[in-house]
Amino acid sequence: MKKQTFALSPVSTSPAPKYPSRKATIALASGFGLLLGAGCQVALEENPDACTAGEAECRDAATLVQCDRDAVQHIIDCNDYCVANHGAGWVSYGCDADSSNDPCQCVYDILDGGIGACEPGDLYCSDDQSVTYCDAAEGVVWGTPVTVTCDEYCHLTLGPDYSSWLGCDANQTDDICQCEYDIMDGMVAECEPGDLMCLDDGQLAICSENYSYDYVPCADKCVADLGEGAISLSCDATDAEDPCNCVIPE
Repeated sequence: MKKQTFALSPVSTSPAPKYPSRKATIALASGFGLLLGAGCQVALEENPDACTAGEAECRDAATLVQCDRDAVQHIIDCNDYCVANHGAGWVSYGCDADSSNDPCQCVYDILDGGIGACEPGDLYCSDDQSVTYCDAAEGVVWGTPVTVTCDEYCHLTLGPDYSSWLGCDANQTDDICQCEYDIMDGMVAECEPGDLMCLDDGQLAICSENYSYDYVPCADKCVADLGEGAISLSCDATDAEDPCNCVIPE
């Protein structure tokens, strides 16, 4: 067998690998950390969902937007808020974000025929012919809402001779049931002895023992009560002692 010969070519040596120094590695890591941190930070004005813990605002009359302690915004129906915080039967009279203790103005309402609560002075139209008022004893904080027809309300507040001709009108704050003195068939209705009524022509109507009105000009009544020179400043049927507001000018 013939022997073969092999030639060996010289091989160049590879340079030793270079690694970054410890100082360079730390600097690079620090720079990356700064960039990462900067990327996670969003200015408040650039983040529409950010809010301040505890702040609240009203989206509309029935909706509260509230920020919890984790700075998460919650949109809340005010009636749901009242039920959640006070219990069944409580409803919202509207959103008021300035009231931190009661932003939804929660009150107890009439529910399923149950009797609710009201504040003295509450008065509103239940429908076109009925009114609800607050029946409350003097000095108490809460009363009981009572709904009556406007005719009944006129009788209660002004006397049996008054009726409601035009029904309930919430815009008539001084006379919500638009009560008028009741005249039937051209005759003045019956009255209770002692009842007083002021007429537009300056006369005072006084109910006699015969259950009918006697009419006296306030000017004449003042002279009769105080003497010559007395005059009437106005008529106020609710002032039984001095309905004609009589004075003697100085």
